[in-house]
Amino acid sequence: MPGRIINRVEELLAQKRRSDPTTPTSYRELGELLGMNPNTVGDWINNEIKRYDNQKLIAWCDYLDCDISDLLVYERE
Repeated sequence: MPGRIINRVEELLAQKRRSDPTTPTSYRELGELLGMNPNTVGDWINNEIKRYDNQKLIAWCDYLDCDISDLLVYERE
């Protein structure tokens, strides 16, 4: 069986919140900042993304100040 891709948005967002308490906590506010639907933000945070859209990956990397390799991890099963 193939492995799976895990995103680390929740973990990286928690790190950002620890260093910057003004970081938004609601999906709506994050969606406005990232140009995403709040439901999509929730799917990312809950690691329920099935397709990784290029523009959304760029938005998260820019917002979280990270590289794609920090954001996505391949997990072998």
